[in-house]
This record gives sequence, structure tokens and C-alpha cells, in this order.
Amino acid sequence: MSITLEESNGGGGGIVGHLPYAYGIDPTLLPNLIVLVDQAHPRSTGDSQTWNDIAHLLRGDNTNRDFEQKTAGNQPSLNATNRDFDGNDFMQQTEIDDETGITAHQLATVATGARYNATGLDMSQYATASGTRQYRIVFGDAAGKKAWAYIGGADSTEATSNKYTSDFSAGADGWTGNNATADGNIDGIIGEDDNLRYTCTNTATTYLTKNSGLTVGKTYRIRFSYYIPAAQAITGIYFWNVSVFLGTFTIVGSWVDVDEYFTMVGGADFRVYTTGGVQVNEVFYLRNMIIDEVTSFGPTAAKLYSTPSGATQSLTGNTGIDPNAISTIEAYRVLGTTNLTGDQAHGIVVKLDDGRPVTAEALFAIDSNVAGTRSLYAQLETTGKVTLYASEDGTNYESVTTDAAVFADGAQSVFTNLLFVLDKTNGTGAIYVNGSAVAVTETITTGALLDTYAPLMIGSKNGALYLNGQVGFYAPFADTITAMQVLQMHNAIRGSFGI
Repeated sequence: MSITLEESNGGGGGIVGHLPYAYGIDPTLLPNLIVLVDQAHPRSTGDSQTWNDIAHLLRGDNTNRDFEQKTAGNQPSLNATNRDFDGNDFMQQTEIDDETGITAHQLATVATGARYNATGLDMSQYATASGTRQYRIVFGDAAGKKAWAYIGGADSTEATSNKYTSDFSAGADGWTGNNATADGNIDGIIGEDDNLRYTCTNTATTYLTKNSGLTVGKTYRIRFSYYIPAAQAITGIYFWNVSVFLGTFTIVGSWVDVDEYFTMVGGADFRVYTTGGVQVNEVFYLRNMIIDEVTSFGPTAAKLYSTPSGATQSLTGNTGIDPNAISTIEAYRVLGTTNLTGDQAHGIVVKLDDGRPVTAEALFAIDSNVAGTRSLYAQLETTGKVTLYASEDGTNYESVTTDAAVFADGAQSVFTNLLFVLDKTNGTGAIYVNGSAVAVTETITTGALLDTYAPLMIGSKNGALYLNGQVGFYAPFADTITAMQVLQMHNAIRGSFGI
């Protein structure tokens, strides 16, 4: 059985005729049809920047996963029934939101309480309180490290638990100096009593320090006042936690109140350094320091989970990411119930500039192209064969490849319909060309693929292995497809591409 779409005239509900063709998709596969882009379909054509997903029209829901290319130099040219990729072009899953409008990030990375707040962006619009989570978020820090998670329910009203309140009325309250002295009970500093005073005794690596007892990965709110006398070489102070700067404060000559959030990293020591060319006997003062653990971020924040449906409230990816220096976020719709890490199939219709290119070319990919975060991609080999590569550990690939060359050398004069099937439940893989199996069903392992941060792409493997040629159709499924279903789909679309 196949599905035929009918299209309304949009003006009151009449049916104006069938869409160009039925896609031949077995109804049992429709819930797991992730995306369908078809340049021959007027609802999918889009423009040079966008290739519209029409899978939701077949499924009967409102969830679309368009492809986009915002950079003009990487946009494939549009033709009547295809997009022409010229060796530096690619399309990728549309980013739902980015850091536009965000003025501050609060990211708790602790393994049992990961959550995220973006000041200036209401994260609750992406929240999924129950069932399979609908959105995935990827964080990048200033050093280029990546971590990612699935957006669960909206967080609760902001709540805190006090971890430290200073008392400098009788002494330094546990603060000590390195190449400095820490003296408490200092009164009469611009009208304020019970202050902590730092005094430099040696300009080499001089700071105040205290073992905070705070927990790595948890987010805290810190409030305090500082005073740096004028006419000194000291131009500011900054907080430091083993390897991460938590903020620099540079107003001199008056008391200044500070109210900041930070996430603890690296260890328990909490230090205060100076900026500028500090000199021996120069000073600064601290008072009224309060540190509260933030146990929930508020209803515009969201809880983060490591999988689309699991209960582990944590991040995936680089554990060394700096939560205090988040510079980029990317949000995407989740690809099925497992984000395409289990059973799957991918159909793509191509007409290649060279069937046996000098260097291999990627057809589609969900792969970072970096060891440790690799996952899956299909490749046109220099021999004219095609191969599906899949990684469970993020570094090593298994592969399924055609028995013989699919493409002759040189420019191809006709389109070819390729369909790749990865059966992770039973541990097999197969490749079909124009509806016929051309790869012996190969044995693979049955574990889940690595869930990488890279979005789904057409025509590139995350900035490498660019495709040269035309793509008319692409449809990934979060399910396996039988030989009969493959043939049925091929027969339904072949006429649109003259196959």
C-alpha cells in the first residue's frame, strides 16, 4: 500500500488534485519518516537558503525539520528538480534558535541536575515535560569544546540554598593569602566596618584563597562588595577557580556591589587575584560575601537530559567544557525517538559530476568528522562504490559497502536512487540501487550509534568530503525498510527523476 497526498486550494477546503506522485511509503513506516525533501515537489522546493521538509504532510502532524544553508557561498544552485552541489556546498538540519538576544548563560553541568538558563531567551518554548523530548541543544565554549543534551521540562521557580555567608567581624573567616596577608575585622573603610583586607607582600602570584566546599558542576550565585583604593597599580580583581575565570571587576575608588552567577569547575579552592601591576603593600577590601547554590533556575529555564527519553539529568560530550564561557548554542529538533542512533534507513537520489571522484565525497552525514564524536555517514568512494559508515564508540567505524562499483568514471547522465539500511536490532546492513540490493546483507554489531553533536547534513561530512553533483530527493527513516518496501518507494519516485 502507498500513500497519495492530496492538496487543498487553501481557500475553503476543496481538493484541487493529487500531488505529483505518491511516495510509495508503507503506512507502517510513516511514524518513523524523519524528513522528506524533494526538489520536484512544489511544497518542498524552497529557495536557495531553505529546502522544505514535507514529511509532516505525510505523517499528518506539524513537526517539520527543514534543511538550510545561511551562507551564500555554500548554497547549492537550484534547478527544476534538483539542487546542484559544487564541491563546497551543503545543506544541514535547520537550527531552531541560536544565541541571538541572550545576554548571559547559566549552565549547571552536575551529573544529576543539569539545567540551563539563557537570560534573554525563554527556554520553556522548547521544553518537553514528558515523552520523547523534541529538542536537542548543543553548547560551545570559547575554546571550541562541545557538550549537548536534550531539553526536558521547564525548570521550577528559582530557588537557592546558602553555602557561605562571610563574617569578617572577628577575623579573616578562613581566608588566607598567598604572597599576601588576609586580615579581618577592618573597620572605617569609607564608612564600612567588618571588612576583609588583602595586602600584597610579594608581587609573584599573589592572591587570597579559601576552600569553598562548593560542588563541581553546580551553579552558584555570589554577592559581595569590594573596594579598591585609587592611586594604586591595582586596576581590578578577578575570581578564579583552578582553571576558570569567574569574573573581573575593575571599578576603583568606591565600594562596588556585585551579584553574579557561576558554575563551579575543577576543584574547591576559590581565589581572588589582582589585575594591573600590583605592588607590595597595595590593598583591596571585601565585605558581605554570600554564596548560594542555585537549585532551580526559574520557569524560563529548562532541565537537560543525556538522551531523548531517559531519566539521567546530565550533559553528553566534552566534560571539559567551560560552563562559565558559553559562546554558542544551537537547538535542533530531535530526529525520531533516538536521534537516529538505532535502526535507520536513508534514501537519496543523485546525479554525480564524477562517479569515481579523485577524493571520496559524502552523500549525507550525522558525523562530527572528529575522533571521539563520529557517528554515521554515506560516502561515494573513488572506486565508484558507495559505503555506509557507522560508529558506536565515536572513533572506529563499521561499514556496509556495495559489492561492485555503482558508478562509472566521469559525469553521470542520469539520476540514481540509493537507499541505505542499517538494522542495529539484528546487526545487519544493506544498500539498494534503483530498488535492487547491490550489497550482500552484511553483519554489524547491535549497539547504538554514538549520539554526536553534529546536525544532519546533505553533501558534506561536517565541513569535509563535499559532494559534487545534483541531489533531487532525500528521506531518512528511524526504522529499517524491507526489500519490497524499497522497491515500492523506488517505483513511486523514479518517474520524477527519469530513472
